[in-house]
Amino acid sequence: MTEEGAPLHGSTSRTRERESGVGSLDYDELVALCRHHAAWKLLQADNAALMLSFFHKVFVEQGVRSIAGVELADHLDDELFALIDFLRPQRRTPVGQSATKQKIPRREP
Repeated sequence: MTEEGAPLHGSTSRTRERESGVGSLDYDELVALCRHHAAWKLLQADNAALMLSFFHKVFVEQGVRSIAGVELADHLDDELFALIDFLRPQRRTPVGQSATKQKIPRREP
């Protein structure tokens, strides 16, 4: 948008939408979506890859179409603990001591 608030492009997106009957995805609308739409904010987040892979695992691989929030949170909890275990560097143990893997205690529901 220009300083006067007019769109950068010739006709407004609303005019084009009325003319074609279909919403447009011009530059101004995409910028607005990136700033205000929750899904676009998720895609721009630092943890977007984690969340998208989690949603894919639950909704696509497992074929879930509807899930209670509590159950989804439990799945996310399990996913995060598995990720922590996967990413945790292997601790070196001094000679003569047993190598026991310490786990982060799970929270009880």
